[in-house]
Amino acid sequence: FPNQIYSMYDQMRLGTRVLELDLHYFLGTTFKKDILLCHGGQGDNDDLGCVVWDRPLNEGLEEIRDFLNEDGNENEIAILTLESYYDDTNGVNRTLEHIKNVMGESMVLMKDDVPAGKNPDDMTNREVIETGKQVIFTSGSNYYGVDEYRDWVHPQFIGGVPGIGTAQNDIREAFANGYDCDDHTSSFNNNFVRNNNDGTKYGPFY
Repeated sequence: FPNQIYSMYDQMRLGTRVLELDLHYFLGTTFKKDILLCHGGQGDNDDLGCVVWDRPLNEGLEEIRDFLNEDGNENEIAILTLESYYDDTNGVNRTLEHIKNVMGESMVLMKDDVPAGKNPDDMTNREVIETGKQVIFTSGSNYYGVDEYRDWVHPQFIGGVPGIGTAQNDIREAFANGYDCDDHTSSFNNNFVRNNNDGTKYGPFY
């Protein structure tokens, strides 16, 4: 089930520059397993909620690529954080295949593009643009020893709200109890921070 009403292209058009993609290695419309964009379950039911007509990863990446390729968007950067729910190298390799086919090294900030001693989140927008790249992939998910994956997808560098985490209910409760952003100014100024709402248009909990 989708988390968002607007397409990824429209979210980019409206100003979004960081997108989280949930990836499931699941039966698609071609009657073969593929990487589908799906808001599925957790734990032993990772794929619960995924259906064959969920969109494959390549279609989502094409929307983002098409936005970045439009005239006037040459200096725009997209950060794509991948939350994967596959449990073997087949899913990892298929993910890489989509990334290579849709975007390729000409668009993706590769491991070798990052200056020695830096991480992607240490780079300024200008430094990224000067590499000629516009897309940064990051993930904290298991990549099952596929070393090439780390050439394309950087270790997760987007953390939770300092002292709280990422869950929206925890964040709401903390602020209701007097959480003070000023106590964490350095963390907010120097790190990527995220919070998430796992609800969908079908309900607040799924």
